[in-house]
Amino acid sequence: ITPLPDGNLLLNGYTQLGRGELQQLTGKGHPTRAWLLCLAPDGSILWEAIDDTEGTTRYVTPILTTAGEIAVLFYNSPSQVTTEIAIHRYSLEGELKEKIALPLEVGLVEGSMTDGFVFYDWEKGYMTVDLTGKVQWIDISKADRIIGSGVDAMVPYGDGWVIAGRTNNEDAGEAIAHFNRHGKIIWYYTTPELAEGFFVGPEVQEDGNLVLNWYKLNQETGETLESRMICLAADGSLLWELNIPSEARGNFTVTKDG
Repeated sequence: ITPLPDGNLLLNGYTQLGRGELQQLTGKGHPTRAWLLCLAPDGSILWEAIDDTEGTTRYVTPILTTAGEIAVLFYNSPSQVTTEIAIHRYSLEGELKEKIALPLEVGLVEGSMTDGFVFYDWEKGYMTVDLTGKVQWIDISKADRIIGSGVDAMVPYGDGWVIAGRTNNEDAGEAIAHFNRHGKIIWYYTTPELAEGFFVGPEVQEDGNLVLNWYKLNQETGETLESRMICLAADGSLLWELNIPSEARGNFTVTKDG
C-alpha cells in the first residue's frame, strides 16, 4: 500500500478480473492483468487501472515522482519467463500518461529512488533506471561493509547516491551510506541498535540534510516494534531522531511543514 499526497491509498499488483462486467481470465500460463486501485481514506474506491497487455502481467514498486505523478514497474512473465519490463506513468487520478520500455537485462527490481528504480544483476551489479528509461550501471564496492545483500532505498545525492540496505560484513545489519558516482563510500551511518531494523524512504531536504524512517520488526510475527524519523547532516552525522507511532512506518512525503 502506497500513501498518496492527497491522503488516498494506492494498491498495486494484478487481477484475474471476473467481476462486474469483466470476464474471468482463463488459459495456460496463469494469465493476469497488471492492476492499480486507489482508495479514499474511508475505503471507498476512487479509481481502478487495469493494463490490457496479454500475458501474466503485474505492477510492482509504485513511487511518487517529483512531478506529482505515479510511476510503477510493469512485468510480463508468462510461464515464469519475463518477456517485457516497462515503467508506466499515471496521474494521481488514474490516467495512464506513458509507457517506457526497459531492457530485459535490468532483471528484478531491488528498490526505488527519486524519480527512478534500482535493479541488481548478480554478474554486473547494481544499476539505476530513471523515468526516461535511461540505465546507469553503478559500481558499488562490496569490499567495505556495504551494500551486500539488497538495496532498500536509493536517492541521488551530491555527485552520487545515498543508499540504505543490508551490509555484508561479519556484523551484518542495516546501514545507510553515501557513495560518489564511482561507487566509493563517502560516509556510512548505523549503530548496533539501528542495524537490527530497516532504513527506508530517505528524502533530501532543501538544506541538504536527509530525513528517513527507521523501524524494527518482530521477526516471528511481523509486528512493528518501534519506528523513528531520523535526520542526518550532509556529512552523515546524526542531527536528530524522533520516536513516532509504531504503525507509522515506510513511505512518507516530506513537505515544507513536516
